[in-house]
Amino acid sequence: MKAIIVAGGRGERLRPLTDKIPKPLIKIGNKSLIEHSIDLLKTNGIIDITILLCYLPEKIVEALGDGKKLGVRINYLYEDPKKPLGTAGNIYKAREFLDRTFIVTYADIIRQLDLKKMIKNHKKNKAIATIHTYKRHGPNPKSMIMFDKNGCIERFVERPFLKLDARFPDSVGLLPSPSRTAGLRTSQFAIKRTSSLTHSYVWANGSFYIFEPEIFDYIPKNKPCDFAKDVFPSLLKNKKRLFAFPYSKFFIDVGTHEKLKKARKTSFGV
Repeated sequence: MKAIIVAGGRGERLRPLTDKIPKPLIKIGNKSLIEHSIDLLKTNGIIDITILLCYLPEKIVEALGDGKKLGVRINYLYEDPKKPLGTAGNIYKAREFLDRTFIVTYADIIRQLDLKKMIKNHKKNKAIATIHTYKRHGPNPKSMIMFDKNGCIERFVERPFLKLDARFPDSVGLLPSPSRTAGLRTSQFAIKRTSSLTHSYVWANGSFYIFEPEIFDYIPKNKPCDFAKDVFPSLLKNKKRLFAFPYSKFFIDVGTHEKLKKARKTSFGV
């Protein structure tokens, strides 16, 4: 199985650290962020990796080379920083290399994941796409994914917001952003509440995907396209087999100085 690691972000919220080095090369312990992503793949037998670059690409190529010293094989693709294509559009150019099941992940997330089990579930479910989901506690999650007991995704809501609903005193109402509320009822988004709003959680998008090549049928060539806003809703609309893999151990999206500090205090930072 092959994998794509998207590593092109500028890391604006991590400036000035990212003024001279790309975010994927920031150290967490004795390894860079992207090396932690590579380790997860390699540990699970995935060594054919394509890295998608944009911001300061030469720095990453210099640091990783062909991957031999890390025990993997690395190929590079480049995105034009003047023509950003979004989280899905930017992988279209890898289509010619991917004729079997493949993985897409991102270089700025530290996580624990039972990848072997995730792959097994993906195949068992005959899914076109499987999304790693994790428990996101507190208000203002970036996404919310609702799925049945078998993991089949029923609804994907990007950029929802939490709202208390007096009609459901034991729940927290979760609604999509105002632009995405048409035709939806608050009750459809009720989730279990524990002691308070900040202790409630939703299953959120962990930005680690297993795809079948058919996914490229839903990604336009050379046009901006986003997995969460465009591709996944289109899969649901067309009744394709879209599944969640709920796994919520360790997960940090290292996008701010606060989260970077938190990550460095974990076992990954030793």
